[in-house]
Amino acid sequence: IRMFNHGMVMDDKGEIMSKSKGNVVSPMDIMAEHGVDVSRLAMFFTAPSEKEVIWSDHTITGVTKFAYHKFYPMIHNIRNNNPDLKYYFNQSELSEKEYELYIKLNQTIKKVKESYERLQFNTAISALMELTRDYKPDIIANDQFNDYLILKAIQLSAPMIPHMAEELWAKAGSETSIFKSGWPQYDPKAVIGNTIEIAVQINGKLRDTVHVPADSEQETVETVAFNSEKIQAHISGKQIIKKIYVKGRILNIVAKG
Repeated sequence: IRMFNHGMVMDDKGEIMSKSKGNVVSPMDIMAEHGVDVSRLAMFFTAPSEKEVIWSDHTITGVTKFAYHKFYPMIHNIRNNNPDLKYYFNQSELSEKEYELYIKLNQTIKKVKESYERLQFNTAISALMELTRDYKPDIIANDQFNDYLILKAIQLSAPMIPHMAEELWAKAGSETSIFKSGWPQYDPKAVIGNTIEIAVQINGKLRDTVHVPADSEQETVETVAFNSEKIQAHISGKQIIKKIYVKGRILNIVAKG
């Protein structure tokens, strides 16, 4: 249990909304025009929860396009296969493109879970937007996986767009509430995928991130890091004193001069 202070809502001029200033935007009007779920998404997506929110109609426009024209239409691609949502796919069961999408799905589940725990709803929405963008039914031959991905995406969205998620869940064939389904769990093996991202620091400050094969040793990571233009810009003409590598996470280069 902890106290969390959310940011203030400001108008498009950066002034705090108040009745005395006459710059208040009624949430009831927004909900009446756009619906509760889209209104919630707009508030969540505008800024991190603890930061000030600069309210803009452009935010409503953006999340409306996502919710109604990108996310909701995924249900039209359901193939009615009733997949086991606790199942983890093996790489051999999926094509190369399907397995890449499986990795993306599991990375999204992990990111959304962590975002919710930190009350960072904007990053949770961004992760769902990326997954929805990458979902292309024409590259998925495995019907079980197709429905598996759609259903898990709906589950992830439910805390933010509960009414839409409930409707989509019913359209997918469920006779019980989505809120009685188990929360999605990610496949630990698939989260890593074929490549991992390594943070590269110079004297303790983050200067770049590099992508390497998941099983890379320190020598490989160093080679990729030292070929980075950003890293070269910070170490050019300096003496490398030490290289500290935390496997799978960080390479810290200590430079002097």
